[in-house]
Amino acid sequence: MNSNQSKKTICVDGHEISISFNDTPNTVVINQVKQILLASFIANSSKPQTSGILAI
Repeated sequence: MNSNQSKKTICVDGHEISISFNDTPNTVVINQVKQILLASFIANSSKPQTSGILAI
């Protein structure tokens, strides 16, 4: 690990995960992570209910 990186360790669902942060941003990785998070959010968002104030 380079001297310009900081390393963090977190625990998710009983699994230990190491995360390294570099001083210089990697835009390719940042964009991929954004797409993964957005896709996960959309997949897990609740579907709109068909009944409501405008239902007959």
